[in-house]
Amino acid sequence: MLVSFRVRNFKSFQEEATLNLTATSADSTLPDAVTTVEEGSGTNARLLSATAIYGANASGKTNFLLAIDVFRRAISYSQSVWNSGSGTGLIPSVASPDEPTLLEAIFIVKGVRYRYGFIGNREAYLQEWLYSYPVGRERLLFQRSTVHLNGDHKTTAEFKRNLEGSRRDFDSTLRRTREDSLLLSAMSQDNQQDCQVIYEYFKDANSLITFKDEALDSDYTSRFASTNPVYREMVLGLLSTSDAAISDIELENIPAPVSEPVDENHRALNPIFTTKFISNIAGRQHSLPIDVQSRGVKRIYATAASVCMSISDGSLLLVDEIDSSMHPHMVAKLVSIFQNKSTNPNGSQLIFTTHDSHLMNAQHLRRDQVWFAEKRDGLSELYSLSEFSPRKNENLESGYLRGKFGAVPATGISLSLLGLDRKLQIGAGSKESDSKSNLAVEG
Repeated sequence: MLVSFRVRNFKSFQEEATLNLTATSADSTLPDAVTTVEEGSGTNARLLSATAIYGANASGKTNFLLAIDVFRRAISYSQSVWNSGSGTGLIPSVASPDEPTLLEAIFIVKGVRYRYGFIGNREAYLQEWLYSYPVGRERLLFQRSTVHLNGDHKTTAEFKRNLEGSRRDFDSTLRRTREDSLLLSAMSQDNQQDCQVIYEYFKDANSLITFKDEALDSDYTSRFASTNPVYREMVLGLLSTSDAAISDIELENIPAPVSEPVDENHRALNPIFTTKFISNIAGRQHSLPIDVQSRGVKRIYATAASVCMSISDGSLLLVDEIDSSMHPHMVAKLVSIFQNKSTNPNGSQLIFTTHDSHLMNAQHLRRDQVWFAEKRDGLSELYSLSEFSPRKNENLESGYLRGKFGAVPATGISLSLLGLDRKLQIGAGSKESDSKSNLAVEG
């Protein structure tokens, strides 16, 4: 499970920002929202199952999720999938375009706490490190450094005895690690135990859900539901929470035209299913295509596969603007799935951005689950509601909407920015001229 994530100089985050998913002892509400994880030497970590990031539009909350997703994708694909010269995916802040980006995560996998991170620019990873805490004390497993010399990149690494394997194998892996790929990814391909469990954890984490291509996300759910009857029932169960009338799903594969060459990559990027929902309406069953469903139902269906996979695997799920086109009660239900031991037995985690202040109610989120993103001078900051030490019975939703915690749009509308002041002046001038003309005629 993820313990914390740290970012510096990525997109709108120039200064360091850290999201901490450790439950505070000061908050005893919603005990099922906290998962206790063993991490060796008889110690346990108390980690949050769901975390919300609030903020005005363009505050940077999406950029923080993007940073986690870039981190995840770099671990999963930099060595095995990305081509040489394709870059790192790191985007520095416009305020420090020549400074490197830092991404680092602390997490617990198979009972061991790890700290892993890297520093890089758009073209190369400059530093990389991995620490473990098997008995509660930090120990270095490896660290890697890449420098630019005489027009070329030179990569070196230090491997500690705590890392299982032979130095000869490590050196072989290092030689084939490109400047734009991660050493951890390469070592996982060579079955180094620690690196492999970390690689699997982040590879199992779902891609960031942004709802930019709802049709593609829906087709992903249809393919997921078609592979296994158990998956189908899971999707149907989630779908029925948004519309109780839906009793089943009809899936029909659309074969590629005979004249069309079969391109699996192309097929993966285009819907290959017709999807219909069986609904009980006025005592009769009707088969209705997904196109005629409400935006809320379509949005739930688009997220269903990722939610079900996360719950099944005990993995991390990132959702941007979770409340978009969803009723607040539906959003609350979706969040509650992750905060219930019976529906989330494997310790999956949900990190999402939202504008839904209704979730700040103590029935839905603990205070340490609420974070804010805010821009100052065009740069993003991240901070926790817990920093304000709100009173036990304080109305947090009301306080947030009043701007007590920041992270809300500036009040008022600038007419000059909208260009309306000029139009109003012209309109007023025209009316004044007309009035004077009328007076002259009457005189």
